[in-house]
Amino acid sequence: MDLTVVPEHLIVLGGGYIGLEFAQMFGRFGSSVTVIHNSDQILSREDPEVAAELQRALEEEDITFLLNAQATRVEQDGGAIVVSVDRPSTPAVASGSHLLVAVGRRPNTDDLGLEKQESKWIHSDLLK
Repeated sequence: MDLTVVPEHLIVLGGGYIGLEFAQMFGRFGSSVTVIHNSDQILSREDPEVAAELQRALEEEDITFLLNAQATRVEQDGGAIVVSVDRPSTPAVASGSHLLVAVGRRPNTDDLGLEKQESKWIHSDLLK
């Protein structure tokens, strides 16, 4: 979100909601976009029909998908970012100007100081 330029070619690791949201956003900004996802469908937890329809719509916006793909290596080659991908059919390589990793979420709660908070829980027996 701190970029000051639109990437020429954005590679997105992860075909979940966040990865797809950024893929579409940057595609509409003018970037070429390639999404690499480790499942055989985007939005792995959704119905296959829903995921297929969304993928079709995004492909109409010129977003490219590499599905059933595991990124095995990321390296910089001059000004390009090169992602080596392992797939059951054949290995592939995606090359772009920027890389977005959107492969999972963890709560950002370590610095909330929850251990210092007084317990405000009331036992249900006390509510009678």
